[in-house]
Amino acid sequence: PGLTASWSNNTITISGTPSGSGTFNYTIPLTGGCGNINATGTIVVNPSPTVSANAPSFTICAGPDALNASAPSITLTSPQVGTTYTWSLYAGAVPAGVPVQTGTGTPNYSFTNTTCSDQTYVYQVTPSLNGCPGPPLNLTITVRPKPTSTFIISPNPVCALQTATVTYTGTSCPVSTYNWTWPAGVTVVSGTGAGPYVISFGAGATSTSYAIKLQVVGPASLGGCTSTQTTVNVVANPPTTPAFNTVGPYCSGAVIAPLPTTSTNGISGTWSPAINNSATTLYTFTPNAGQCATTATLTITINPNRDRKST
Repeated sequence: PGLTASWSNNTITISGTPSGSGTFNYTIPLTGGCGNINATGTIVVNPSPTVSANAPSFTICAGPDALNASAPSITLTSPQVGTTYTWSLYAGAVPAGVPVQTGTGTPNYSFTNTTCSDQTYVYQVTPSLNGCPGPPLNLTITVRPKPTSTFIISPNPVCALQTATVTYTGTSCPVSTYNWTWPAGVTVVSGTGAGPYVISFGAGATSTSYAIKLQVVGPASLGGCTSTQTTVNVVANPPTTPAFNTVGPYCSGAVIAPLPTTSTNGISGTWSPAINNSATTLYTFTPNAGQCATTATLTITINPNRDRKST
């Protein structure tokens, strides 16, 4: 059915498009100088396969982990047993910069989206059976931007007496939500949203890691795609307390040598006030900049001189 035949110059031509599959016998009358005869034969018309998908269109968040609970696994089916599939990213619907991909079997999708708007990808799946291609099926995937949550802390390690700066280095769209987790012992001095943040620790910090965490949620208008959670550990080293040997006591007016400018445990700095050899005085040692150390104090006792009486 759907075919016609003609004979000319000792050649039989069969043309047309079969309207159905199956095995068909044909008889073609041939006429010529030798009388009328019939040419007979058989034509096998293979079926044109079809394909359907359980999810011909859906929306996912971008990224290598796009295959998640909210994104379906594509299943291709065909009523014709033995049908195979080839697919390609339809060139007319591939965002700029994305190479056209091809493959066989079921498409595997994993897309990036560095814009702040939805992007649409179309897979064109073509079924094939016994060398006969069937009508293609389009799978439409809407890819929403997904934020990232990377950040850095500087300096790290940090002296517990100093502050550190937390800087967001990920990608996100306007109106995203930044869910920071600040552990006990860390104080936020300043910063909101994406930051940057200035944090402090206090002199009581120990040389342990403080785990700071961030997870970013995209704007609701773009589906609210959520990043993975990033954790960065910052070490706050406790300050060293400068140590000094005891000095004195002295008698009033005695010559007192200059106080050492380097502590016995290696901290350099300066003393104040100036040496006073006439009264007991509390002196304060201030470490030079760049050292993780606290101030220290030293008291020099000055005893009054006793009057000598003659007899």
